[in-house]
Amino acid sequence: MKKSYLFILGVAVGALFMYSIIYVINMTNQYSAQEQLRQKLFEKLSNELNEDQQIQYIEIKGRKGNTTLHTGMQKDSVEILLGKPDKINLDEISNNHYEIWKYNLKNEVFTDLEIEYKNGLLTGVQEY
Repeated sequence: MKKSYLFILGVAVGALFMYSIIYVINMTNQYSAQEQLRQKLFEKLSNELNEDQQIQYIEIKGRKGNTTLHTGMQKDSVEILLGKPDKINLDEISNNHYEIWKYNLKNEVFTDLEIEYKNGLLTGVQEY
């Protein structure tokens, strides 16, 4: 009689163990599927953004020497490369923040360089 109880207990423990393994594998597959969907959505959105915007590289002569900037560059990076601007113009239009940084490179009176930002990312450069 003890042997039959041990056998039934062993079958129950084994079934519970197998169920827990199958559950863990199923949860891993669900997470993996969600992650794949997330990755596909991210790639689709990235491709749509990249199709609309082509990155342009601009080489300019700043206070610290020749520097290469590119559209989409963050303000902090530009400031590291060129230094602080002499003048900043701020504007906000329909939840978009626009900035124009002006640099006086040749003398202190005339602006030689204007860098335009939209929401903190470089959108254009004009040299005079």
